[in-house]
Amino acid sequence: DEVAKVVAPKREALAQAESELAVTMGELKKKQDALQAVEDELAALQADFQAATNKKQALEDEVVLCGKKLERAKTLIDGLGGEKTRWTDSAAALAEQCFRLTGDVLVSAGTMAYLGPFTAALRDGQVTEWVKLLQKKNIPTSE
Repeated sequence: DEVAKVVAPKREALAQAESELAVTMGELKKKQDALQAVEDELAALQADFQAATNKKQALEDEVVLCGKKLERAKTLIDGLGGEKTRWTDSAAALAEQCFRLTGDVLVSAGTMAYLGPFTAALRDGQVTEWVKLLQKKNIPTSE
């Protein structure tokens, strides 16, 4: 009986401590679940941040690349600007040569056909006369 008197309050204290432990463990479980949710949200935010940082870096790299391409294009266009003048001049010279082609072909054909066996001085004199005749008849030719 004496043991029961000593053990009974201890059993009641144990039961009360166990019920308090169960309540505390329930609260701990809730807090741990809330902590896990916060940690999961933090991990998701960190992943989003890393993705945004990677995208920012890719865009910055693309901006640098586009700047380099723009600079090269400007250099190319500036270089081609001089080519336009040269091509325009060449086209004008070719047009002039084409305009005089008929008379030049006549003089060349006459020289090949008729002046081969003669001296250079005689050939030069005859070519000069043919050029004057072509100019008189308004046939364009080189001087």
